[in-house]
Amino acid sequence: SNLKKEDNILATEKQVNFKIGEYPFVGYIDAIVRDGSGYYIRDYKTRILKITSTKKSTKSQEEFVQYAHQLYLYSIATKELYGEYPKKIQFFCYRDSSVAEEEFNPDRLTDSEEWVASTIEQIKREEAWSPSPDWFFCNQICALSESCEYAHLI
Repeated sequence: SNLKKEDNILATEKQVNFKIGEYPFVGYIDAIVRDGSGYYIRDYKTRILKITSTKKSTKSQEEFVQYAHQLYLYSIATKELYGEYPKKIQFFCYRDSSVAEEEFNPDRLTDSEEWVASTIEQIKREEAWSPSPDWFFCNQICALSESCEYAHLI
């Protein structure tokens, strides 16, 4: 009930295909919005995200940065689709109708691309795949939870 109709949404659940280095990616952008100043990439969250105005790193700020990787990576596809990077990345937190957003920052895009590259390299080097059961993921997202040998751990 906290979502409102907007006339300037260009796409919802937009499938995008793009590459980072040699690796192909597929993503689904929750919403691409356009206003007089440019494009926004929006993601909808049930959790509440906050950006702090202080220079000091806070848990909330670190959480925002981690979630923002996804939107910065989607900005690669946005540029391919519309010829420009988004003006803002934005999280609409519908639990409290708040918006956490920031102006597009090319340095954050570079950080996100480096994060992807290092994560891929880490995965390629990994030899021991230990389970990491998580109540929410296992019960709400994973399609194999009922047959999982690690279900008893959650």
